[in-house]
Amino acid sequence: MQCPDSIEGLQELEKALPLCRITLYNQAKAKIEKGAAKSVSEASRQLAEETGKSANTIRSAINRASGTDAVHQLEEDITGTLSQLSGTDKHSPKKQPIVALGEAEIIREAKKINSGKALKKREDKLSDYKDRVEAKILKQESGILPNLILADPPWRYDFAETTNREIENHYNTENVAGMVDHIPKTQTDCILLMWATAPKLKEAFELMEAWNFEFKTCAVWDKEIIGMGYWFRGQHEILMVGTKGNVSPPLQDFRVSSVFKEKRTKHSKKPICVYEWIEKAFGDKEKLEMYCRSPRDGWSSWGNEI
Repeated sequence: MQCPDSIEGLQELEKALPLCRITLYNQAKAKIEKGAAKSVSEASRQLAEETGKSANTIRSAINRASGTDAVHQLEEDITGTLSQLSGTDKHSPKKQPIVALGEAEIIREAKKINSGKALKKREDKLSDYKDRVEAKILKQESGILPNLILADPPWRYDFAETTNREIENHYNTENVAGMVDHIPKTQTDCILLMWATAPKLKEAFELMEAWNFEFKTCAVWDKEIIGMGYWFRGQHEILMVGTKGNVSPPLQDFRVSSVFKEKRTKHSKKPICVYEWIEKAFGDKEKLEMYCRSPRDGWSSWGNEI
């Protein structure tokens, strides 16, 4: 007896011929495994030509096979196929039986498996990171070279609107040539987070390169208070990120918005939220703050105002 050429016919014969759809599925699967067809759709077209039925009818029969009890006989076989696609072990005791017939079902199940693997990998990385942070806290060694630097260079500006607003009134400034000599001694692999204002971006890139760091990206501090300016009234500062050696970005759990928002306080004081983010995202690093004005616990400090 041949399979009916309509879904209604298949429904009528569901009890009488439960293996009809399974047979079609097995034939389609065999064609794919042997390389005669690259997809279920292609295998369905080939079977349609062989049986004289429509490709849609064949494809519907294959996809509807999951509604028959006999399909459970194929669970181990299908699970093995999905395991090969996703790289998982089909004998894992935690893995539930999978019945997936047709391209859409296979893709959906493979995505679930890969999503689970990605989550496990993320959890493992976070666990390893927490172990490194704990080990660093317990070790508390001194004299170790830093592998993360936060620098707030004392940029020298060529002019100020009034003498009252000159930066020299707040702290001593330096030109780029002078700050190049301040190149820090670090570990081979190191991160540099450097504060810069918009008018000093060119000098900031020059200084970062002179210190042997490669620019990667930047974030912005929204001061939430509008300042002075000629083209724009400044309300932000830029936090540049540079690296040298083999350095990884923060774990996914610590990747925050590129805009830090905190109200500006006294002149040149940087936002606490940035320090807190650094301590969470890079808790396993030896941290040094250059041009520091207020030492922070757990950090080394360098500057003429401490």
